[in-house]
Formats: sequence, C-alpha cells, structure tokens
Amino acid sequence: MQLYSIAQLTPRVVGRACSALLRNTLQVNQVRTATKKAAGSKTHMQDSKGRRLGPKKQNNERVKVGQILIRQRGTKFYPGENAGIGKDHTIFALEPGWVRYYLDPFHPKRKFIGVSLDRDTPLPTPHFEPRRRRFGCVELTDSWQASREEERMSRKEYIAFPEILSEKAKRDARRIAKADFYKKALPEFVELSGEELDIAAARMVSVEAMVRGGKSLEDARFYTSYNYGYDKSLEVQRGELSAASAESVKAQYTEIAEKLDAAVVLDCRFKLCKSLTEAETEATRNDILAQLKATEQTPLNAELKAHIASLIDNQVFDLSSRVKLRRRFLKPVASEPVGIVQDDKKTRAVIQRWNYKENKVEVIQRSQEAFGVN
Repeated sequence: MQLYSIAQLTPRVVGRACSALLRNTLQVNQVRTATKKAAGSKTHMQDSKGRRLGPKKQNNERVKVGQILIRQRGTKFYPGENAGIGKDHTIFALEPGWVRYYLDPFHPKRKFIGVSLDRDTPLPTPHFEPRRRRFGCVELTDSWQASREEERMSRKEYIAFPEILSEKAKRDARRIAKADFYKKALPEFVELSGEELDIAAARMVSVEAMVRGGKSLEDARFYTSYNYGYDKSLEVQRGELSAASAESVKAQYTEIAEKLDAAVVLDCRFKLCKSLTEAETEATRNDILAQLKATEQTPLNAELKAHIASLIDNQVFDLSSRVKLRRRFLKPVASEPVGIVQDDKKTRAVIQRWNYKENKVEVIQRSQEAFGVN
C-alpha cells in the first residue's frame, strides 16, 4: 500500500475529502429566494360599475316608508323631518308623504331632505311647535282598507299580541278588585249613594295608579279629573253624548270629586286614610314625636318595638321621614347615657369603638339590657 503526504495530494482531492467529512457531520440546506419583482395587475381597459349616486326622488314626489330619497358619499344633504340616514349616508323616508328639499334657518350651511305629511305643507315646520303625526295624511274611503290600517301591526307585535291581551285581562281584573275594595272602604270615611260610590271608587283606582307611578297626590287628582272631562268631550265629538248631558255629567263628577278629596287621602304606603287639616297634621306629628322621644332611653323589647312601629306608620309622616324615625328609635342598641355604662363584671358587655377626638380605639362597658331584644 502506497502512502502519500498532504503536500503531495492535489487540492481537488483534499476538497473532496473535506466535503465527504462535512456530509457525515453537518447537513446544510440552501434556499433560493426570488430576485424578480412581482408584476402588477392590469385592468385591460375594464372599469367598475357606477355607484348610481344622486337623488332618487324629486321635490313634491310621493314616497312610502323606507323608500330611498338620495344616495351620496358624505353628508352633502342632511336628513330632515320624517327622514333617516344610513351608515353609507343614504337618506330614506320614515313616514309616507311628499318629498321636500329645503333649508333650515337654524342651520344655514346645511341642505335638508325631508318628508311632509301633507301635499301643501312646507318644510321646515316652525321651531318650538308640535310635530305632526302621519295619521290622516290620506283619507281611506274604503272601509276594508280603513280597518286593515287600524289593525296593522308588525310581526313582533303580532307574536306578542296574545301575551298583551292576557296581561290586559289581568290588569282589568286587578282594577275591578281594587274598585270593589274601595266600594267597601269608602263608606267609612264619606257618605255616598250607589251611583256616586261607583264613580268615587273608579276615581280612587285612577288616583292610586298615578300615585304609584310617581305623581303626587295633588297631580293625580288633577289629571284624573282632566281625563274624565276629556273623555266626555270625545263622546260629544263622536255623537255618543249630547253637549248638555256632558256638562251635567261633568258637574256631577266635580261635586263628587270635591267631596271625596276633602274626606280621604292616600298615605305614602297607598293606604286609605282620613283627610286632616294642616293644624291637625302638625298637632298629630308633634304628639307622636313626643311619645317617641319618651321611649328613646328605654331598652327595647318586642312589645316596645311594635308600639314604636305603630307610632311611626302614621299618615302624617312621608316615606323618608318614616325611614329616619326607624333608624333613630328602632336601633338594636339603645343610646349611651352615663347611667347605662357599668363596671359590673357579671352583667357587662364589652365593646370597642373609635374615639375621633383622641384618634384611638377605646373599650367601654355596656349593660346587656342596652342591646334590647331582637
């Protein structure tokens, strides 16, 4: 076997030997990247379709609900009365009527598109005046079309209609039961005949509903009388009642209402109570407060708690006053006079409290009787 030195080997042979050695020990992968820029797309003389922008309805043209008035990019025109705008600035009709292109003196730099409910009514409607509704903009002479328009409802309303009727029947039943209750309770406070008692009971049902809704007793009485008179005026307009009869009925109702309001009131818990004058109310309030202050230093028990609660639940106190009195006189722990603090280890109750004057926690001893009976 013939041996050669490194110097005698050719560079080519040495390179092959090194390559073989590297292949056995390390594998190298080479990635060729693109060196040519990608070509851009060409339209080949093709253009996109137009967006069909511009006005779709002209001035004084009749439109229905939902019809498009104008398509635009940006708010070149603003939605006016009875018109809405979409997210792509499309203006559409919210009510049936006639299209109006107009300017508003309150916004001199804007152009508006609105819908007028009448053919001859211009826009804009004078400011600070009530807006008109769509009822009656076109007279329906056909009885079938008129009934169809009156009974028209959306799909959501149609689905919920049985539930609405059920809730209405329950509400009417509750009102009838409440009217029967007032028919039995009112004779204890005021003398009324059979027909007068029915009217008074219906009035009290309406007054209580308004008071529960957040109105004051005075406002509830006023609106109940106003609604009754307005209903009679509508009956006169429909021809169901003559004008003379309506005036007679209104006078009778007013007389019963004055008699009833002078005799009974509703307290903050909607309980029927006897009406008191201002002097009687003030005297009763002072008397109850004196009785409550007399029990302030007395340890509470179950009997005393019931007595204090009965004094507080009086018609002369509103709801906030009752809450304050309960927090003051029905506390689980009596007030802290000197006589109650004791050093007797057998009956004492040790409590801790924060002394704000000295900024420290202090321990005091209280009699167990001061904590009352829960």
